[in-house]
Amino acid sequence: MDPRAVARASYGISLSPLDPYAYFYQSALTNAHYTNETFDEAVYWGTKVMAAAPQFAANLRLLAASLVAAGSVDQAREVGAALLRVDPAFSVEKFCSWYPIKQPDRRALFGDRLIEAGLPR
Repeated sequence: MDPRAVARASYGISLSPLDPYAYFYQSALTNAHYTNETFDEAVYWGTKVMAAAPQFAANLRLLAASLVAAGSVDQAREVGAALLRVDPAFSVEKFCSWYPIKQPDRRALFGDRLIEAGLPR
């Protein structure tokens, strides 16, 4: 766990709290919480971003995986369905082949969570 990512994303949000593109920084906070395995916080921020930018696929992926990790599989499947509406060609294997998680086991777990969220292998 690395609290620096959460601190940096929070700082970024504080610099421009009324920015119409704040969802981008809030999504970084979702990612930081997912990485730190503080999944309830990741779900909080990911849900907030989804409300502000429902077409932002990067957030939908993180939110779906965070919901699975937090035990909310039904909600994760709803988010997975939203992701497929935005990106109908999405494939977990294709996505995970380039996603920059360095540890293979963590990347595989992320992929497994996306599959559990109803996304195609």
